[in-house]
Amino acid sequence: MAVLQALEREVVCSVPVDGPLLTSKGVRHKQTSMGALLTSTIRDCLQADVAMINGGTIKGNRDYNDGELNYLELQQELPFPTKMVVVRMPGNVLQDAISASRAGKPEEEKRGFLQTDDGVAIDEAQAHTVLSVGGRQFNKDAVYNVALPRNLLKGIFDIRPLVDFANAHPEAMANEDAYVPAVNLILMHQAKQIWRRLGDFDEIDLDGNQQLDRDEIATALEKRLGTKPSQILLDNVIRAIDTDHSGTIDRDEYEKREKAPLHSP
Repeated sequence: MAVLQALEREVVCSVPVDGPLLTSKGVRHKQTSMGALLTSTIRDCLQADVAMINGGTIKGNRDYNDGELNYLELQQELPFPTKMVVVRMPGNVLQDAISASRAGKPEEEKRGFLQTDDGVAIDEAQAHTVLSVGGRQFNKDAVYNVALPRNLLKGIFDIRPLVDFANAHPEAMANEDAYVPAVNLILMHQAKQIWRRLGDFDEIDLDGNQQLDRDEIATALEKRLGTKPSQILLDNVIRAIDTDHSGTIDRDEYEKREKAPLHSP
């Protein structure tokens, strides 16, 4: 029971409460705020230009009146190990993929319906035309770094522009094991956001031995967050930048925390 309560308390991402309702209802036939939140977080973590996930991957089918998504709810929204990769993709392929995934009757459910991040502006009334990416006018001739589930490139849900591009350009595809599960990316982003708030290395290193151990990091978290961190949060924060898997953070790891590599399973 205590573990379950910790999972329910651990908020991993959120939207402003005075903004649109956070909801995962309708992910198979319309753009949703949940789809935008998840893909935007993944985009930021991977430092991609665009991120997208097919609606059939998002399973919660519920509203979040407080605008918050906790650890347990994240697992319910993304219950499968959605393997995210980044591919350099021409704008025309990106446009065609979004249009193809959303084609058909507006209320028709499509498991391949591509949910996109909040930096992608789309005119749904004009054949799902992409208007801008990251605040800049969309260019079909440009090349974008696109984060998406690897299986879409392999033909699941038959989004033909993606499959055809993957078949025609095998050199653009990521290595078979070069992926990170979507849930891991969201937790990684949360952890790096927390590290930004923890203060200087020397402030956290209470015994001055040039290593941040678990107790010191827990103390810093409690000081900044105002509450004792759960073991789950503590594990995620350490794992996010512990590049040598020692269980402690040295000064070099701390100083390179923004560029810490992502960990595949």
